[in-house]
Amino acid sequence: MHPLDFYMGEEKEIMKRKIEKVFSGGSEETTAHLYTKDKRKIPYYFNSHKLTLNGGNYLIGVGIDITERSKAESDLISHLEQVREEERTRIAREIHDELGQQLTGLKMDAAWLSKKIGSGEIAIHEKLVNMISLMDNAVQTIRRIASDLRPSILDDLGLIAALEWQSAEFARRTNVRSIFTSNVSELIVDRQLATGVFRIYQETLTNIMRHAFASRVEARLEKKSADIILTIVDDGKGFDTAIIDGNESLGLIGMYERATRLGITLKVTSEPGTGTQVFLKFPLGSPV
Repeated sequence: MHPLDFYMGEEKEIMKRKIEKVFSGGSEETTAHLYTKDKRKIPYYFNSHKLTLNGGNYLIGVGIDITERSKAESDLISHLEQVREEERTRIAREIHDELGQQLTGLKMDAAWLSKKIGSGEIAIHEKLVNMISLMDNAVQTIRRIASDLRPSILDDLGLIAALEWQSAEFARRTNVRSIFTSNVSELIVDRQLATGVFRIYQETLTNIMRHAFASRVEARLEKKSADIILTIVDDGKGFDTAIIDGNESLGLIGMYERATRLGITLKVTSEPGTGTQVFLKFPLGSPV
C-alpha cells in the first residue's frame, strides 16, 4: 500500500504535499488522521526526514498516536470557548445596559438644557445640538459593539433569527447583496451548538468580505431527514482549497476545528474564479 492510502479527503492532499516537501526540503512535520482497516479515524503526529541511500532518496518517518492529547486539547479549547462566550455575553450586557443608560441620561440632560437656554444663545444652543448628535452616534456604536460581542437575538429569538440578522448586518456593512432563506420555522438547539454554528457563519461572511470580492451571497437553512443543513454560496473569486498555508487560511482552519469539536460536518468547496460553497450539517435536535 502507498502511504497516502491511509488518509482520506482533503487530508490525503495535505499529506501528499507534505511528502513532496520532505524530498524537496529535507524534513517536515504535521498532524493528520490515519484511517485503520476498519475505517477508524485516529489522530497522529508525524515527523519525516529525507534519507539518501545508495544514490536514492527515501523518506523515513515516525508517527505517534495523539488521541489522548487531542482529546485533552479539545476539551480544554471547548471549555475556554465556553468561558469566552460567557465573558462576551457579560461584557456585551454591561456595555449595552450601563454605558447605554448613562449616555441616554446625558442626552436627556443636554436636551433639557437646550430647551432652557434663551433664544439669543445661538452658539450654546448649537453646541448642545452637536453634543446630542454625538451621544446618538455613541449609543449606536455601543449597540453595534455589544451585538458583535454577543448578539442578544441569538439568546432571545434563537439561531434562525440570529443567522437572518447577521445576513442583514453583513449586507448593510458591505453593500454585498445577502440573501438568507429557511424552510425551518424555529429550532431548539443546544446553546453551545447554536453558538458554534453562528460563529462559523460569522467567520464565513468575514472571509467573504476580506478575500472573495463577491457581489452576492446566498445562505439557506433547511431540514433534511434528522439533520439541519446550512449552505452558504458566494460568487466571489474563489480559491484553491488544496492550499491551506498562510495567514489567510487561519479563519478556515478555525472553522474546521470548531466544527470538529461540536460534531458539525463542515465542507468547503471552491475553485479559482468559481466562487465558494460552505456546507454545514448538524443534528436536528428538537424542532418546534
